[in-house]
Amino acid sequence: MVKKILFFLILLIISSIVIYFSCKGYLLYTYKVDTLNNLKEKIKSSGKKITIIKNTNKAAENMTFENIIYPKLKDRCDLKEDSNNLVGYNYSTCCLYDSNNKNTCKAIFKVGTYAYTMYKVVTMNNPENPTFGFAFKGTNDEKLLNNYGIKNNVDLFEYIFDHYNNDINIFTKRDDMRILYLVKIFANTIIPVSNIFIIDGDYSGYMYIVNNNYYEVNLIYNEKTYIFAFKNDKNREYFNLENIKEFISNVTFD
Repeated sequence: MVKKILFFLILLIISSIVIYFSCKGYLLYTYKVDTLNNLKEKIKSSGKKITIIKNTNKAAENMTFENIIYPKLKDRCDLKEDSNNLVGYNYSTCCLYDSNNKNTCKAIFKVGTYAYTMYKVVTMNNPENPTFGFAFKGTNDEKLLNNYGIKNNVDLFEYIFDHYNNDINIFTKRDDMRILYLVKIFANTIIPVSNIFIIDGDYSGYMYIVNNNYYEVNLIYNEKTYIFAFKNDKNREYFNLENIKEFISNVTFD
């Protein structure tokens, strides 16, 4: 009798171990996401904060786009609506021409809005995001994000900076697998290979900088994203971090 009980106990233990590792193996297969090496290196050097204080002195001349008021650029800029706008996006772009050669584009400026914030994108109820085609596999649960301290855009990016390079294994907790799956899918799809900075001070948002030649500022206001993009073309020094910070310090919302 004792031998039978012992046999069934051993069988129960072995069965439990097999079931446990089978379930863990399935979860590992489901939530495994590759870390992109080029993005991995950039994220290592990202996460620094750029503080921008609003300029209380009004700019000499202002421009408007929807409800954004921003300073007029020093060179002619004829904004045209971008024909490649994605769902939820509204962009306009212009070329800044050389005063001595109207056919030479010194730099490119873009202003636009996105109907959502990135935090809103990852917490949408629909399993496939209509703009980016995310497949979150049920991980875009706001409660899950909140349990990991992710409650807004800045939290989301800071979590990516801290955990993107982490990996999962068969001993990783299920929710740890799910949150890492979520942030890696998001990062691999959304984040360009760039240095990423958090914007704080009188503004909230983030900035992508690619090779000190392309700067994209995303400002968050009233649960909406406002985007300014600056790209050097013929003049590689037309835009830089300092004059972009000065530009943003004069941005207001109507």
